[in-house]
Amino acid sequence: MKLPIAEKIAILNKVTLQSLSESKQLQIVRKFTEASLGIMGADFGWAWWRNSTKDTYTIAYKSSGIPYEPNPPRKKGGNYLAQKRGEPIFVADTSKQKYEKQYDVRPFMKSYVIIPIVFDRRSYGNIVLCYKKLKKFSGEDQSLAAAIGNAMAQAMTINNLYTNLKDFKNTLDNTLDSILIFGGPKFKISYANNGVMNLLRNGNKSIQNKSFCDVVVGLSEKSLKEKTDEIINKNNTDYLVFESFICDGLNAKVPVEISLQIVKEPNQSGKFLAIIRDITERKQAEIHITKMAYYDQLTGVPNRTLLNKRLSSEHAKAKHRNSMYAVFFIDLDRFKIINDIYGHHAGDALLVQVAKRIQKALPKKATLARM
Repeated sequence: MKLPIAEKIAILNKVTLQSLSESKQLQIVRKFTEASLGIMGADFGWAWWRNSTKDTYTIAYKSSGIPYEPNPPRKKGGNYLAQKRGEPIFVADTSKQKYEKQYDVRPFMKSYVIIPIVFDRRSYGNIVLCYKKLKKFSGEDQSLAAAIGNAMAQAMTINNLYTNLKDFKNTLDNTLDSILIFGGPKFKISYANNGVMNLLRNGNKSIQNKSFCDVVVGLSEKSLKEKTDEIINKNNTDYLVFESFICDGLNAKVPVEISLQIVKEPNQSGKFLAIIRDITERKQAEIHITKMAYYDQLTGVPNRTLLNKRLSSEHAKAKHRNSMYAVFFIDLDRFKIINDIYGHHAGDALLVQVAKRIQKALPKKATLARM
């Protein structure tokens, strides 16, 4: 079953958070490659680890039951090209590629994508995802592949710099995500990167020493304490993801996804790292999908599906209250004649006007639907 885009991004966020405190970087490679297989719907794959000092590659992970042994990356091959460009390479049909005999992989896969793991001019290697059948790569696939490479590279970089706070701060300042660190009884902010300033449109105004609750709309100290306590008391994980809003410098509410992770420090009370992502586009997409699913595309009123849901709800309420409700079915006489004489465009315009006039005459709580 194809996963919705929001669920794919949620998986990627989860793996990113899990990777920040991972002790072994090869485990990060494994987690991201396994997640990428599911996110991109690939049949099998592997990851090449790049030795930056010798510019050589070793295989760091490969799927179980892989149908053939991957060939080492070669000069001017796909892996080399992806690293040079810093962006994924998609091959929709391997039969159209010119391979030397020893590198012919066409019997084993029909399509593949190479995702470079590059951040701030540092290359960690590539993820290669393969498909046994021809795959037509969409715009969504291209965006997801770029997001995977960027997220993994950032996770690797941040993981590398956990022990070096100065370099860690510089990396966070230049990362694409908005990152905050806060803690203490009043949840005071001790660090905010440039991404936070851009998201809040604060310019050079510092938000350090303000409470994290001052940044997130409607988040009380009591509610935040419940969330941080939940992270502290969890046995199997130390992060939490939730959605909320922030208010930018123009007093506009921006929908965001907030990922909270505890930063464990010896002999100190816990601090928390918050990754804040603007999810405006995702919310707009969800609204659009809901509108497509539940509303008539011509008139804009609810469709049969939403009508049935509301009827079921109204019926349950009436049964509970021992009350009644009314359903009117309205038909347009001689509508076919309008279509036949003036054409379907005129018929559509008539339906839109009829819907507007009926809607105007109805009370606010009534539902008008087009069957």
